[in-house]
Amino acid sequence: MIGKERALEILSKIVAMSDGDETDAMLTAKHSSLTRFANSIIHQNVSTSTSQINLRIAKGKRVGVASTDRLHDDESLKNLVKTASEIADFQEENPNYMGMPDPAPYQDIDAFCQATAAYSPAQRASAVKTLVDVCDKDSIIASGSFKTEADEVAIVNSKGVAAYFPSTSAEISTVVMRGSSSGFAEHSSNHVADIDVKGTAEEAADICRRNVDQVDHEAGKIDVVLHPYAVGDLISMMVALEFGALSMQEGRSFMSEKMGEKMFSKSLNVWDDGLDRSGSPMPFDFEGVPKRKLTLIENGVAKNVVYDTATARKVGKETTGHALPPGNTWGPIPINLFMGAGDESLESLVAKVKNGLYVTRFHYINPFLDLKRAVFTGMTRDGTFMIENGKQTKAVKNLRFTMSMIDAFNQLDGLTKDTMLVGGWFGVKAPGALIRGFNFSGTTQF
Repeated sequence: MIGKERALEILSKIVAMSDGDETDAMLTAKHSSLTRFANSIIHQNVSTSTSQINLRIAKGKRVGVASTDRLHDDESLKNLVKTASEIADFQEENPNYMGMPDPAPYQDIDAFCQATAAYSPAQRASAVKTLVDVCDKDSIIASGSFKTEADEVAIVNSKGVAAYFPSTSAEISTVVMRGSSSGFAEHSSNHVADIDVKGTAEEAADICRRNVDQVDHEAGKIDVVLHPYAVGDLISMMVALEFGALSMQEGRSFMSEKMGEKMFSKSLNVWDDGLDRSGSPMPFDFEGVPKRKLTLIENGVAKNVVYDTATARKVGKETTGHALPPGNTWGPIPINLFMGAGDESLESLVAKVKNGLYVTRFHYINPFLDLKRAVFTGMTRDGTFMIENGKQTKAVKNLRFTMSMIDAFNQLDGLTKDTMLVGGWFGVKAPGALIRGFNFSGTTQF
């Protein structure tokens, strides 16, 4: 760990060297350890430590960006400043540059776990053995990974911003197989002690045991119960693409026309909250602007988009603290997502379906078919089951879906009371969901 004092010292030194009108510098450091396993055998254990400084220098509206991974070499830091300054000199003016943010106090969040940061290869190997032992009882082969990380981010600018945040994360993910049957499960947390390795293994193995002798199922509009894995993929992609100010201002998002309108089921509530430790917390954005809870969808109504400094000042608004690192072309994106829960269980959602499908997760999702209607296509994977008279029955061969997410989340008919932190484009705390008339556009042979 570089630590707060040293990180801010390095960045302050760089900013002081700049000849720009405005300057900001961001330091990111990561120590990542990964244990991979396949065919129920550990085949790789790696640990990497990386660090980088991104520097942005603005001269009027001419902006130069440069980076280096040599943090403790004064000559390299001088060259970094020189490079960014020269790039700014030769740039054309950027009409979208609206200056850098002023300093503001941010909330301290304890998201660093020493046990996670210090988790050893032997400890990860022991966890993998626990997972493999569960699967071995039924001759199920396990593959996947167990990752632990410690991260630091620090930001300093010439207007007085000085922010630092350390965090840790742990994640285990597995795909298990027996013959043509497969199952999937994952679990992630800031604290490695919260990872339920045995429970993750049992979940994946249970899906695999039931996912046998898959039968064909016709495509069409089908009632579906989606596990949080599947819901998380859909909601995180939709929100990332549609609820950023830049995509709205450029007319790529449905929010450019539908802000304030009811677009979804009244049971859909989505918000962004970088201060909630149960998600993937970060108390400020990559400009050092403090984060706060921001409602994006309330009772089905599209309420807000997220802003960084540039997109906010362009329309006379305040940034919401959602800037990505300098040089990005995406604009601001919500990356600390939560989806509101309901009062059901996955079992009670299944019980509400006479004829339908249960989907564990999706893969190969393409969300770019029609951005204004949020039309996605993708495949089911690792556990799709028929629902008959309120019960899961036969395993089903994978299907392709093609559907507007506006339509999908307008046809919600139940959400689980339990949510879980799942992957996606960004981490999202999501429930399971029942969606009526989900459109499957094709079938497969596997």
